[in-house]
Formats: sequence, C-alpha cells, structure tokens
Amino acid sequence: RLRMAVEELGPTFIKGAQVLSNRPDILPAELLKELEKLQSEVPPFDFETVQKTIEEETGKTIDQLFAYFNEKPLGSASIGQVHAARLKNGKEVVVKVQRPRVDYIVETDIAIMKEVVRRGAAFFEQQGITNPMDVIEAFDKSMQKELDYSNEARNITQFRNFYKDRTDFYVPMAYKEHTTRKVLVLEFIKGCKVTDVEQLKKWNIDPKDIAERGMNIYLTQIFEFGFFHADPHPGNIIVRK
Repeated sequence: RLRMAVEELGPTFIKGAQVLSNRPDILPAELLKELEKLQSEVPPFDFETVQKTIEEETGKTIDQLFAYFNEKPLGSASIGQVHAARLKNGKEVVVKVQRPRVDYIVETDIAIMKEVVRRGAAFFEQQGITNPMDVIEAFDKSMQKELDYSNEARNITQFRNFYKDRTDFYVPMAYKEHTTRKVLVLEFIKGCKVTDVEQLKKWNIDPKDIAERGMNIYLTQIFEFGFFHADPHPGNIIVRK
C-alpha cells in the first residue's frame, strides 16, 4: 500500500522512496524489498507520449532517427522511462524519455514540501531535526539538474573519460547529438543487476569479488576524482558477463 501510494504521489516522492530503498538502517527488509520496485518498475506511460516527446524535442520523427525502436519500455522510473532502439548506423542504444509535465509536477511537490517544513518547524526541532529546509533545498537543486538530460550526457562523457583506461569498469557512451533536455540516447550495454546473485553465479562470477571491485571503484570516484555517481541503486549498476 505504501509503495502504491508513493507511485500515486508521483516523481518527486518516487525519487525520495528510491533513496530510502537503499537504507536498511532506517526501514525494515519487507518495506525495502517493496520500495526497490520503484528503481525500475514504476508504471510506464504510453508510446504515443514517448513518440510525441522525441519528435518535439529533436525535430525529427522516430523513423528518421532510428532503424528500430521498441515500443515496450525496458524499465520505467521516477522521471523517465527507457526504450531499446537501434540507430541508423547499426549501433544498439537505449533511449530515455522524460515523463510528460514532470518538471511542473516536481516544482509543485517541492513547493508543498517547503510549506510543510515551514509550518512544522517547531515539530521538526523537537524531533532533533534542525535543518529540514536545507535538506529540501538540496533535494530541489538535485532534482532540477536531473530534469535536464543534457546535464546527464555531459556528466557521462566526463565520467567515461576518467575511466577510459580501466578494464573492470565501463561507462556507456552518450550520443550527445541525439540528446536534448527531455531525451537521452545512450549506448546499450548487456548485463544483469548487481544484486542478481543467481545470475552472477551462473556466469561463474563471485559476488564477493563484485562487491570488493564495486567498493574500490566507488571509493576511487569519491577520493581520486571527486566526481561520483550520486544515485548508485541496483537499477543503475549492471554486471557484464
């Protein structure tokens, strides 16, 4: 019921629940398992909207841009959903398309959150929470950046450059010439979720080794480059065969 309520409340609350789904120190296991569904299993929106968004953003039809485009989404999350496609040059890609009116919805939700914090200042202080408005402001700033996919494309390109010489970590290429504020085209990479232990074992990959490599890569991002993936939930990390 809680997961369904979050879905009804929309993108801003789904994003918050995604963050909570990685916090076993705060929430019980049963709830975590349910909230994990919000990482890539949010109810999708229809293909007509996907097509309209792509064509309005790029000024081209889907047929002009792609040799193939799968109308059924690979996954759907808080802000957008992802479709498999093939460019005219034969490259396999994934196309992330933003949900309709999501920018307006997020703006409205953040305004409501700020009003709740203003009205409940005394209550939050009694609970030992002294800076709730700072938290909301930071969340707002993060959401605004996330709503512009051209930011994501630039970050991916920089990220990819940092790790171009590593053999144990691969960053997919962003096709910036096909990317806009609401449409992001990325190289398609095959693999399984980092949490899919059963599949890892079928591929003779040791989950413990993956955990150690993952921590090494993540700590390198933070302490060596100071440029890190800020949303490392299992829906965003895959392991290749």
